[in-house]
Amino acid sequence: MRKPIKIKPDKNLLMAISILALGIFLGGVFGCAKDKFRPSGFLSNYSNLKPHPTDEGFFVYTNPKKNLSDYSRFYVQHVVTALSEESVKRGIDPTKINELSEYLRNQIIRALEDKYVLTGFGQRQPGTLAIRIAITDLKPVEENRGGASMEFKLVDYATDEIVVAGVIVQTTSETSNQSQWAPTRTLFQSWAARLRTRLDEIHTQQKPQPVQ
Repeated sequence: MRKPIKIKPDKNLLMAISILALGIFLGGVFGCAKDKFRPSGFLSNYSNLKPHPTDEGFFVYTNPKKNLSDYSRFYVQHVVTALSEESVKRGIDPTKINELSEYLRNQIIRALEDKYVLTGFGQRQPGTLAIRIAITDLKPVEENRGGASMEFKLVDYATDEIVVAGVIVQTTSETSNQSQWAPTRTLFQSWAARLRTRLDEIHTQQKPQPVQ
């Protein structure tokens, strides 16, 4: 009776199969909407992100155990960059990247400061939400097209629990003679305005209705 032949597994082949399987998995999760995105690693979990039902280019996760209406104090952290390889290859001036990062943060602060309490580093009182953002792609205007992408997480500042997390991938057209970064700034303004609108809607819903 012949002895069974032991075949030594090819580690390179196994690694190639693993990478292929991971690629198929990520394609299934993140390629189901019109706008795809490449995870940067800023978020700890991407598998729970779902395409927004009405807003193209938005992928969102909401913690079912948390409620945004419980937060009325906000700490807007400095925006970081986790640019994709494609974005790095564009050779964007680091000074411009820093300028755009600060612009986004300032737009969020301006959108919130007239109604909500803004706090600073280390002020971890209950009811405080930390807003953490990473810019993951920047596209200057080329052939009248530009764009930007970001990943964000809204975190309970007292417990470090994720309340909301997501990815935004958007492009914009520009036909005027403005700066090549004007459309990007416009996108940042709209993102900040969207956050303010959503917070206002949530807090309004929680207020008791007047007796008719």
